Amino acid sequence: MLRPGHVLDAEDTREIIELAKKVCGIKDDPFERFRGDPAGLRKFLKAENRREREEIRTEERERSRKLRNLERRVKYAQRQVHAMIHPRPPRPEMDGPVIVVVDPR
Repeated sequence: MLRPGHVLDAEDTREIIELAKKVCGIKDDPFERFRGDPAGLRKFLKAENRREREEIRTEERERSRKLRNLERRVKYAQRQVHAMIHPRPPRPEMDGPVIVVVDPR
């Protein structure tokens, strides 16, 4: 096995990787199936990036929707407070019956 001053060669590295896989429960390298197939790897990575971008876009849409709703609520509350501080003057038709006189000339 390994001893102090031992230089790792490719076989030792493979053994260490296999041991680590067994200990950690890792089944296989996710890119191992693309070894020797660069076009397949490129296609896989493009799909992966597309999924990640879509997730980011979805999160941004949700965040902006929450922000718009919050802004709408704040604006509504500001209008309510403004209406309490500055009430509108009563309209004349709300004071009572309006008497209209027609001049018969």
